[in-house]
Amino acid sequence: MLIVARGGGSLEDLWAFNEEAVVRAAAASRIPLIAAVGHETDWTLIDHAADRRAPTPTAAAELAVPVRLDLLAHLQQRAGRLTQAIGRLMGEWSMRLDGLARGIPRLDALVAEKEQALDGLAERLKLGPRALLQAKGHELSILAARLNLGRFAEDVARHGRDLARWAERLDRAAARALADTRSRIEAVVARLDSVSPQRVLERGYAMVVGAEGPVTTAVAARAAHAVELRFADGAVPALVDGGPAAARPASRRKAEGGGQGSLF
Repeated sequence: MLIVARGGGSLEDLWAFNEEAVVRAAAASRIPLIAAVGHETDWTLIDHAADRRAPTPTAAAELAVPVRLDLLAHLQQRAGRLTQAIGRLMGEWSMRLDGLARGIPRLDALVAEKEQALDGLAERLKLGPRALLQAKGHELSILAARLNLGRFAEDVARHGRDLARWAERLDRAAARALADTRSRIEAVVARLDSVSPQRVLERGYAMVVGAEGPVTTAVAARAAHAVELRFADGAVPALVDGGPAAARPASRRKAEGGGQGSLF
């Protein structure tokens, strides 16, 4: 931090701070510069080129070296706002996660629904050929009663053979349809099971859960302090040892522990 200061004086005494070379040097300085030329009512061009303007040299010194307690209060205020922002963000994420979880159908309910549909199809396939044979047999009985059985005996036998072939074909088609449907349902169940959270835990991963839901960052874990580690075979409570005080270097904590200390 650089301070360019001079006490009060006449306009001629302060004119050096209006020179182009001085103003350009102040503007090109890579080090932050505070201008404190003259009294509070005195203005020079270097005041506009500097990073900050102080009304007096004493005020410039106060700007360059702020009070340690004010800095700590400012940092605590920023930390509080950051913690509140993180809490709001985690709450929004938790609500979104709950909404997404409600939209995902339960695996057992989905499998049960498909199994019920499969059972219904299987039952219909079993009863279909039998019902068809009964209906055709009833029709044949009516025809036999109306017609001369001796003359149409050959036709009846042929229809009987046709009915037997149809029944056999229906049985084979029903078996194939049942096998195909079962294969598709088993493939769907396997895909759903592969993305199950329980399968992810069984592969060696763990889920960190706090009081407000899943913890996904180190900052959130330090803020939660007490968390729960969920594994495939159960959950284990844990305490996070890594708050803001522990995260600072030991030399910095020792320097801040006694006296004003250096602020840079």
